[in-house]
Amino acid sequence: REWKTPNGRANFIAPATLDEDPDQPPIDGDVLRLFTIRSDSQFNTTVYNEDDRFRGIYGGRKVLLVNQADMVRLGLAEGELVDVHGVTDDGVVRTKRAMMQASERCALLVNHARFGPSALHALADLTEFDAIITDAPPAPEDRAAIDRAGIALTIAKDPA
Repeated sequence: REWKTPNGRANFIAPATLDEDPDQPPIDGDVLRLFTIRSDSQFNTTVYNEDDRFRGIYGGRKVLLVNQADMVRLGLAEGELVDVHGVTDDGVVRTKRAMMQASERCALLVNHARFGPSALHALADLTEFDAIITDAPPAPEDRAAIDRAGIALTIAKDPA
């Protein structure tokens, strides 16, 4: 392979800071940096075991390791469930929001298991939808939120 550089080789450049990405918004005090690491019983992206004995994590891999000072500053307790959202706009949410604003009515088609913290994107508040169509009844707390918002809920039937 030929590299079009003065020395004919690949040249790696380390950024001066972690804020080099021009799409990255300014960081405020509530934004943390997320780093991913390989763990025990993991090869590339394949996880062979739910335990990470190197870090004392057993029974699951959906964990965040947070600096103690950040936990204190943010009022978090060990073992607390948290919602994690990205701050960099990849354009997906912005595009969907523009489509919603241009529409007379908005319907949310969603797998019942994707309500709440398991959602792929923080797209909109429930009150911004006129109807929700899902594959099975949502959890009671999600159903209560849908009812409070006055949104029509349809459970789609499997034709099989």
